[in-house]
Formats: sequence, C-alpha cells, structure tokens
Amino acid sequence: MTTVPEKDVFALINQIAEAIALTFDNDCEVCVSDLDTPEKAVLYIYNGHVTGRKVGSPLIEEAEARVKNTDENVYLNYKKQIKKNGPSLKSSTIVKKIGDRNIAFCINYDCSHIESIQYTLMNFLQTSSDQEDMDILGINTPSALVPIIQASIQAINKPVQDFKKVDRLNVVRNLDQRGILKIQNSVRLIAEALGVSRYSIYNYIKEVRGESR
Repeated sequence: MTTVPEKDVFALINQIAEAIALTFDNDCEVCVSDLDTPEKAVLYIYNGHVTGRKVGSPLIEEAEARVKNTDENVYLNYKKQIKKNGPSLKSSTIVKKIGDRNIAFCINYDCSHIESIQYTLMNFLQTSSDQEDMDILGINTPSALVPIIQASIQAINKPVQDFKKVDRLNVVRNLDQRGILKIQNSVRLIAEALGVSRYSIYNYIKEVRGESR
C-alpha cells in the first residue's frame, strides 16, 4: 500500500480548509493547528478575524485542553465563546495524529448575524391578538392544522393507541406552546387525532397550564 507523503496530506487539509471557508463566507473560520507547538500552533487559517488569529498564533484556551489528550478525538457541533462578550460560535473540531504530530482541524462559525436575524423575525412574528376566529389566508383551516398536530403526535415516537395520559399531555403542551390552541377548530382536531373527547382535551389544557379543574 502506497504511503502518502506528509506534505501532500497537509496540502490537502489546507485545500479543504480553504474550500469550507469560501463556501460559508466571512463568518466561517477554519483553522488547522499543531497541538504539539501551542505557542505558535496555527498552521493554516481562513477568516481569522472571527477569533482574531493568524498563522503562527498560539492555541486559544479552549484548545489548550486538548494538548494533554494525544488520542484522536472528534468534537462535533458544540457552542463556545472565545472571550467574554465575544461572539457565540458554533464549532466542530477533529483531532488527528498525522505522522508524529497531533493536528486539530477546527471550524468556528460566528452566529451573531444569524442570531440577530432570528431575534428580528421573532419580534416581527409576535402578535397580541387572542382572536380565535381569524382566518388569514387559510392558516387556521383544518387542512393546515392537521400536519402540525400530527407532527407533535409523531414526536412521541409510539402509536397513538399506546399513548398514556402523560403522552397526550405532552402533545397538548407542545401545541399550546406553539399557539395552536388559540386557533379555531384546534381542540376538535386534536381530540380526533388522539382518539379522546374534547372534554378530555380541555382538561389537559387546564392541567398543562397549571389551572385547577
């Protein structure tokens, strides 16, 4: 079996890092570090402004913890913050031994812009209306509600006929938190989907809201 020269392996890693950074644009930092030389660990880095690093920068505190662990590890889709009041990062890190060197391949995605968009959308979508009989573009028609109710039921991950009371409460709680119970016909449709009476659904609603029967 042919052994690939170490320099070719690093060249490929560098190309993959650049490809990821270009694909996901300026908010995505990709960094390749040598864990065995923490004082000048960064070998390759793209969009280094995300964490304020460049080639030759030392390991950040979060990565230093990996220096003591020479085993190969994979840390996928975790959240971290490099410094106080810094951006929230969505990260994945792969630690592999290449030759005699412990190498970390890390992706850090700055979620600040997405979180700002999310906040704006949530504020925009909030309403103060409690009217149950509004029908905007057919949103609260039975055909639109049924898939939402079914999705909450399927999340329990068992057949409806096997549901216990706690399962039905979880479905009602989920739908209530999503505002579905404010929509006309929702109680009837939930009762039909769960195979219980509307009276039972109203009791479940009181229970999940902490109200007395």
